[in-house]
Amino acid sequence: MEENSSVGAGIRDPERIERRTVLHISYRPLWHLLLDRDMNKQKLREVTGLSSSSMAKLGKGESITTEMLVRICSKLDCDLTDIMELVDDNGEPVRNRIKKAEAN
Repeated sequence: MEENSSVGAGIRDPERIERRTVLHISYRPLWHLLLDRDMNKQKLREVTGLSSSSMAKLGKGESITTEMLVRICSKLDCDLTDIMELVDDNGEPVRNRIKKAEAN
């Protein structure tokens, strides 16, 4: 059997592979956290020492290094799940899909 190359690779049940969607990282939780703490992106950049290009990547939802993510968490005293989440192509957080599946 062929393995799926997207997230969840290694699952060998063909029916599950066909239902898989491509997942993306969203930094929406980070933006909410900044709002909750009355902090803007410029202040985040100053506190964390992130470059303007890294901040631009965050703003576009692009990948940044794990080291940078850990630096953000360290400076904001939070966990990775407080600043990022996995979402599907529709922007729905994966954890919502998991909760719905568990409820059924």
